[in-house]
Amino acid sequence: MLVSIAAYSWLFGWVLAIGIVLILLIHELGHVFMALVLKIRIGYPIFYPGVGAIIDLHQITPSPTDNALLGISGPICGTIASATCWGIYALTGVHYWAELAFMGMMFNLFNLIPLGEMDGGRVSTVLSRWLCIPGYLLLGALAWIVRTPIVLLSLIFMLPTVVEVFKNKRKLSTEDKRVLPSDRLIIGTGYLLLICFLTFGSWFLLTKVIAPGFQDGRSHLFPHRHQMVKKAP
Repeated sequence: MLVSIAAYSWLFGWVLAIGIVLILLIHELGHVFMALVLKIRIGYPIFYPGVGAIIDLHQITPSPTDNALLGISGPICGTIASATCWGIYALTGVHYWAELAFMGMMFNLFNLIPLGEMDGGRVSTVLSRWLCIPGYLLLGALAWIVRTPIVLLSLIFMLPTVVEVFKNKRKLSTEDKRVLPSDRLIIGTGYLLLICFLTFGSWFLLTKVIAPGFQDGRSHLFPHRHQMVKKAP
């Protein structure tokens, strides 16, 4: 956890880095809480700089519904934490809280991509495993736009999950029959609402708050960039 704070601080500064890691922790605690409710044995959250955090499962989830609930619980808690930061910014006008809300929303939105062991991939087990195809295309587009090593490596490591869907068509159709229509409707609706809220929130904060903050010097993001700008003649 401390290593993650140190890594994020290089990009965002210490104050913002601590807030980002706390949001990641709240996200992971959402998984821990749901695991306790479902009585699923899991490990402790392990933080990886630049990636986020990962929790190892010590057993196979009993059903696709349990798997989806375990997956969506993290983004729900992470979204609540990010929305709280947004609310604090609305009340105080302190730019830091808007940036923290934006980073939290982007992280949770990324995790909702319906692919592999990502949270969205777990949710897709009650919706349709075929969602991994548009999910992989979305990850590919993101890799092309952002071009960071983490996203590019994710694109490589997630390819086998897409191939597996084509190989196990019959098995996946059997799993779909185990999901109650009511569970599919409730979880699917929650999944869609999360995506819509996080997408709107990220867009609004980026265009209305963070982008203007870069121009007037209020932004805490990428402090090295600001130092370079100040040193420029």
